[in-house]
Amino acid sequence: MNRAAAALVALATLLVATVSCNQIIEDNGVHLGMAILAGAEQLRASTDLERTVVFERLIGSRGPYKVTIGAQTPENQHPYLSVSGSRNGSTTCHLRTVVVLERLSIDKQGGTTEVVLRKNGQAIEVVALR
Repeated sequence: MNRAAAALVALATLLVATVSCNQIIEDNGVHLGMAILAGAEQLRASTDLERTVVFERLIGSRGPYKVTIGAQTPENQHPYLSVSGSRNGSTTCHLRTVVVLERLSIDKQGGTTEVVLRKNGQAIEVVALR
């Protein structure tokens, strides 16, 4: 394979990885989205009815921040989750595995945020932030 072809393959790989939940360029929104994805898959594979995902920001737990997860409605099929503060960001990648029935938001003065996931038939729902 020549250099040009190798460069194209590398660029395509980077693009695919970035599009699938921004795994290459990660901010706190994507970090939380990926944690929710992992928690949902663990819950789905278990006999448990509920699981709590503990989210800690990428740069540590000091300083205020806010977590918001939008609800899926007929008018808004692709709501986002966002994390404000340092390395803030947002994503919709969590929607591949969970359902959000009502908008959830929490202001934190540091520390971790708990995201509560619950099985409802075949669906995994995000039901609370603590």
